[in-house]
Amino acid sequence: MIFGNPSTFAILIEEIPLWNPDNTTFHNGLFHYILNEEIYPEKLGIATLSIDINMLLDPSNALVSQPEESYYFSLPADEAFKKIYDLTYPESTVENEYPEQIFSYKADTVNITDAGIQTFALANSSKVRILAARTCKLTKNPKNGYYQWQDLKQIRVNEVILSRIELNLILENIKKYYSFLNV
Repeated sequence: MIFGNPSTFAILIEEIPLWNPDNTTFHNGLFHYILNEEIYPEKLGIATLSIDINMLLDPSNALVSQPEESYYFSLPADEAFKKIYDLTYPESTVENEYPEQIFSYKADTVNITDAGIQTFALANSSKVRILAARTCKLTKNPKNGYYQWQDLKQIRVNEVILSRIELNLILENIKKYYSFLNV
C-alpha cells in the first residue's frame, strides 16, 4: 500500500505473506520512502515491518516530531543536508574525540539506513521539509572479497516540502494499517 502521493512524498509499506515464516509474529515485506517519484532504497529487499514501522512512528523520528528549524529550512537543499548531516555525524578531532551527535532531524528506519541512505526532516511553521540522499554504498574489496561501506564523494540530495497536515495524515493512515497488521 502506498501512503501519500508518490509525486511528492509517500511511504510504500506492503506485507508479503510468502516472506513470513510460519507461526511467527514477524511481518516481512516492503518498506520504502518515495520522494518526487524516486524510491528509497532503490532496490527491493525484505524489510521487517514491525521494526521499520515502529521506528517511523517513534516520537523521536523527525517525521513525527517535526523539529522546528527556520535557518536550515531556508538553506538550499545540498547545504541544509550537509549541515544537518554534520550535526548528526560530526567528525572527531584531537580536542574533541567524541563530539555530541544531534539526532533531532533523523527521519530514518532500518531499511532506509541499511541501504546507505540518510533522511532528515525539519519544519518551519506549517511546512515540513524532507531531505534524502545516498551517502555511502556497499562495495566489494577486490583484494579480499569482503564487502565494505564506502562514503560517496558526491551526493545528490532529493527534497520535498509538504504541509504538516499532509504528513500527519500519511502517518495516521500508517498507524491504522499497522494496527491492522496486529504487529
